[in-house]
Amino acid sequence: MDSKRKIQQVNSQKGKQIRTFISSFGSLIILSFLLLSLPGCIKDQVDDCQRETQATLTLQLDYGNSSKQPFSTYIPFVDILLFSSDTLLFQHIRVQSTDLPEEPEITLTLEPDDYFIIAWGSHRKEVWISNPENDLHLNHFVYQHEEEAIRAGHLYYAPAGTPRLNTPDQYVAQVTEGTETIHPLAFMSATHIIHTYIRGLDDITRAEAFVENVPTGYDAHLTPLYHGTGIHSQACTSEEIEGELIWHTSFYIPHFDNENEITVGVRVEEKAFYHTRALAEYMRTYQLSVADGDACEIPIVFEYKEDVLVQITLPTWDSITTEGKY
Repeated sequence: MDSKRKIQQVNSQKGKQIRTFISSFGSLIILSFLLLSLPGCIKDQVDDCQRETQATLTLQLDYGNSSKQPFSTYIPFVDILLFSSDTLLFQHIRVQSTDLPEEPEITLTLEPDDYFIIAWGSHRKEVWISNPENDLHLNHFVYQHEEEAIRAGHLYYAPAGTPRLNTPDQYVAQVTEGTETIHPLAFMSATHIIHTYIRGLDDITRAEAFVENVPTGYDAHLTPLYHGTGIHSQACTSEEIEGELIWHTSFYIPHFDNENEITVGVRVEEKAFYHTRALAEYMRTYQLSVADGDACEIPIVFEYKEDVLVQITLPTWDSITTEGKY
């Protein structure tokens, strides 16, 4: 009797284990079926998986002249700003041109979009935008050219690769998903040079030249913003030219038109001299002209005789051939 009970208990225990196993196995099968039936990333159907949406933009940098000298010879320092299709600043890149390859280019991994590109090259890091970079809007971009930069050297630019682009909503780099977009950035001069000379004052120890009404800001298309202007002055240095003592200095000024508001002047305190000339009027008189992308040089001589200003003219020691465009 005891043996039969033991056998019945054993059989009962085994039955419970078998039922538990079947129940667990069945649950596993049902769970697997449910998981497979849910929408998601299926091994054999890659289209259901999360796709890579990034693309590549390669910016090829060049300086638009016939010289074979390295890019860094002209443009040692580069700033590139990318504005996305919502016209907000997407990325700012600063790079020393010596860090670029021999054929200068920069490759970026981006989300597919249309990008407006502004690129600047300058000898001075101080030359930069006046607006903070947070939420910088393309139409609110202001390139601030500080007084230090007026005497520092050339400025270069490649906004959209063409001079003075007039349509802010024209994006120049269309980056497409899964492709490499190659976009050239042809840099050109953004600077004109005003050379100021003082002639006929051999008995002075110091002279100063200045430029007034110079725009302090420029928009993304290098259009001067005349709501803010400044005066920039610097001491002249003496040099002997054709046996004559001449006082001279130069100002590097970002783009200005033939009809501009700039005034050029000289100051000699020990003789109480202060004389000015409107640059546009001077350019009309001598048929001087400036053009987008060219580093035009404008020489102007303040000539004195017996402590009297007798004329403001071109230097006689320079041979200048120009064609007026008015």
